[in-house]
Amino acid sequence: MTIRYPLRILLLGLGLGWAFDLLFWGKMPGVSLLIYTLLLLASLFLVLRWQQVQPLRPNLWMPALLILFAIMAFVRANPFLIFLNILAMLTLLVLISNNLVRKSTLLLRIRDLIFDPIRSVVFSLRATWKIVAENRRILDKDVGERRSGNLRAVLVGLLISIPILLVLIPLLASADMIFAQLIRELFAWDRVLEWGFRIAFMIIIGLLVSGALLYAAQKELAEPDLFDAPAADAPQATFPRLGIIETLIPINLVNLLFLVFVVIQIPYLFGGELNISERKFTYAEYARRGFAELVVVAVFIFGVIVLLHWLSHLQSRRARLAFNLSATLLLLQTMVLLVSAFKRLALYESVYGYTTMRIYPHVFMIWLGLLLLWFAGTLWLAPKRLAIGILTAAFGFVLTLNILNPDAFIVRQNIARFRERGQLAIYDTSGGIDVHYLSRLSADSVPALLDELPNLTGSLHESAAESLRDRYSLMSSNDSWRKWQSYNYSRHLAYNLLRTRFETE
Repeated sequence: MTIRYPLRILLLGLGLGWAFDLLFWGKMPGVSLLIYTLLLLASLFLVLRWQQVQPLRPNLWMPALLILFAIMAFVRANPFLIFLNILAMLTLLVLISNNLVRKSTLLLRIRDLIFDPIRSVVFSLRATWKIVAENRRILDKDVGERRSGNLRAVLVGLLISIPILLVLIPLLASADMIFAQLIRELFAWDRVLEWGFRIAFMIIIGLLVSGALLYAAQKELAEPDLFDAPAADAPQATFPRLGIIETLIPINLVNLLFLVFVVIQIPYLFGGELNISERKFTYAEYARRGFAELVVVAVFIFGVIVLLHWLSHLQSRRARLAFNLSATLLLLQTMVLLVSAFKRLALYESVYGYTTMRIYPHVFMIWLGLLLLWFAGTLWLAPKRLAIGILTAAFGFVLTLNILNPDAFIVRQNIARFRERGQLAIYDTSGGIDVHYLSRLSADSVPALLDELPNLTGSLHESAAESLRDRYSLMSSNDSWRKWQSYNYSRHLAYNLLRTRFETE
């Protein structure tokens, strides 16, 4: 593919490299993520215009969703949510670079989800090399022999300047203390090292971004994609495949194992507390065990079925029917395991309250259950549509957490539980009260905690108020979050609310 404006693309990438340093070097994540995302998308569509390439309409959801996750990273202050939002953004950037102008995301396969990150890195590096080579070729063509003469003249001028400067700078530094201090600050060894590294980092980021922009704007790759399947007329590599018998035996043995487990679950988890107490367990003791293991089992079974489906040689209609029936039964039983895990966790929360590490698995189980149902549907109706279901479940999980705002949810639910039952036990199994955990949550929890503070009385009220006062003092003495690149809606809202309450004390 012809690079229409290589110098423009290179300068655009280097500008984004400088913006990356300005927005992120030594800064907390905040509005900088949104600003850089908008700059990146604007640059991408500018390169698309220069290259005279149009994005595919079915793929325009990706830039929109990328902006939404960037907004969520700016709005929420929960560190884990920020991490998930950044991870979702990186995933979308990979999808955009590989698919925006070339292939509808509805046609994605599982192998694409595996190889797309590698493909993005490899082909972006190759595009970077092409941009540099093309700019060098143009420079050689335009400058010609004058280039070597001009370079030699520049080097000679620098060599002449160095001794002159070495004489003048110390004299001027001796003549003026302010100038001397400025020179010491400018040429401090640690500062020279830092700026040397930062400049090199900016150039590397700029080159990589320029290559990624060009790769994303290429309608067709100049060379065959080694990660794609070979052409129909190309010699096919032999790969061992499993027959229907080898496939059905492990699936149905697991079905039998799950059937026994599910039969055990029904009277205890769905039959009421009496059935559990007859076995000398309390609800809390029974719920505490197993929900994490059951979630891991569900994820493992999902992977096993995907792998067996890929390895199986199901040519006949009868073989496909047998596999689909067995796999569907296994997926449905796995759904029962998820329901069991979900209820165990709900029982545990009913005794010990909510925490972030209990909320995250709850939301994850819901989306995993939906993905299992989608998988069962694709087995019968659209076997090649599993990948888009995985992406939907992954992005849906992150968006649900953003909308739920876990830290604020935990505060409201646990204090409501305290008001109803007279206890607020999160970790303390003796029924004690732990409001310190609520105060250690991120800035997302501060508005809810201030709203609920009047509902706490006595020592609970004093403990919560003291924790909030300590948070205000810490935020007042820490300037890192105040930089404009680090602006975060929740952090600034929390600080303003805390200042309104405590600055007069």
